[in-house]
Amino acid sequence: MDQGSPHLSSSVRAASRLPDLRSVGSWTGGKLTRCVALPETDVIDMDHMAKPTVYRGITFRSALEAGWAATMDSLGIVWLYEPWILSLPSGQRYRPDFHLPEIRTWLEVKGPHNERVEKPTEWARLAAHRPNCPTGRQDLQGVACCDRRWSPWELVILGREPAPLWPSGRLGPFVTAQGPPGLLAYESTVAGDGIGLAHCEACSGYYFFRLTGSFACRRCGAHDGNNHFQMPRVSYVWA
Repeated sequence: MDQGSPHLSSSVRAASRLPDLRSVGSWTGGKLTRCVALPETDVIDMDHMAKPTVYRGITFRSALEAGWAATMDSLGIVWLYEPWILSLPSGQRYRPDFHLPEIRTWLEVKGPHNERVEKPTEWARLAAHRPNCPTGRQDLQGVACCDRRWSPWELVILGREPAPLWPSGRLGPFVTAQGPPGLLAYESTVAGDGIGLAHCEACSGYYFFRLTGSFACRRCGAHDGNNHFQMPRVSYVWA
């Protein structure tokens, strides 16, 4: 692992500048639960999102990445932008888009496509193991090396484009330019594995977690079944 020059978020936008995080949408476990088709002329040009964008003095490789940074600021999630270059077992080198150190999560922003997802997928298999785990092995009693499937030590997720909402409150098609308010969209690097975003009532922090794994807060460790957190509907914030 080679250390780069990480950019650390240090503040949260003033509340007066943020949208109501609980006022929109229906997005559950990274899955679109309701959608309506709109005329093709209502879809905004997708090329905009691929352009480098400056946010808080940092030049992001795309407007979508910058929007994710702004959204995490709105949630109070500390982030590092492209902090490390990782050497993978396959021999490939991988620079993740974001590391969220307080909630032990890595975020790779991919938009609507799945190009080059093999790197975050490979990293997810390694990052899930605890630091003292003999990776991929079993101990003398035959117990699995660690509880990485139930509670990954570090989670790796894919960030998608927001699903915009129209005045009627219905979800429209995926668009890629500033304007329509939208819901935060994300998914697992593992096919069929749902990801949720929770707000912990114990520490008031937000964290991502596996819907089929432990619900424990990845920020403070609080765990009371499913009584210690809520899953609010979260707006994507355009940078």
